Amino acid sequence: MTSTVITDRPSDVFRTPEDEVRFAELMLHAFLDPETARRYAAAPAAVLGEFGLALGADGRAPRLPRAAGDRVVREDFTDLGAAGVCLLTLCIADAPEAGAEVAAAAR
Repeated sequence: MTSTVITDRPSDVFRTPEDEVRFAELMLHAFLDPETARRYAAAPAAVLGEFGLALGADGRAPRLPRAAGDRVVREDFTDLGAAGVCLLTLCIADAPEAGAEVAAAAR
């Protein structure tokens, strides 16, 4: 059995803008739920599938960026009502040591 390689290289996992949104949702889940991050590190193809994505043509999965940790802020917008508008902002810091953190979480 071959294992999926998680890579920093550009990936063709993102074929449409909707795919980019799906991966952003996956990242959010991984940031807020360590179990999702562990599952992605262990079996990225399965977790990508849960979000309607597939591995790239080269069989590689994109690396998850490092989460902001305690700088993650959850907002409650339930009181906006029907006329309210909420836009999602997802800020990600690129760090070379991000892969080590995900690999450590998988252990």
